[in-house]
Amino acid sequence: MIGFLQKQTIETAQEILELDFLPLGHRLSKVNTEINWTKGEDGIIDKAKHYATLFVEELGDFIQANVDEFFAFTKYAEQIATSASSFDQIEEFLNYQPTLIEDEMLNILEEKINIESPDLICFTIPFRVIYLQHCAVLNL
Repeated sequence: MIGFLQKQTIETAQEILELDFLPLGHRLSKVNTEINWTKGEDGIIDKAKHYATLFVEELGDFIQANVDEFFAFTKYAEQIATSASSFDQIEEFLNYQPTLIEDEMLNILEEKINIESPDLICFTIPFRVIYLQHCAVLNL
């Protein structure tokens, strides 16, 4: 699915749109069937991109409901920052055991650090509610 969303082909688009190719989760089962797609291959590809996106979002919903309540494809754990009224609440969340997703992200980060051996690593961490922007600098 991700491969198709990155580089669309008419063959894959047609396969995605075949009946029963994608499981019907809560998003796909309520898809708007009244959208007037462009005629021809462009319309087929656009419709398949829409269905593929809904499917990927359903996978994200499943992960969030069953694996990691903070999971999101974008703005990971944003609700922690937006719902916190002080840094104490954020610090409390940061002291929790890492989730499966966070563990994997940390493993990937560690692997990249070992491969690249950077002299400096920076993170920007925006906290909109408390208007804090911080750059953590690690000297390795």
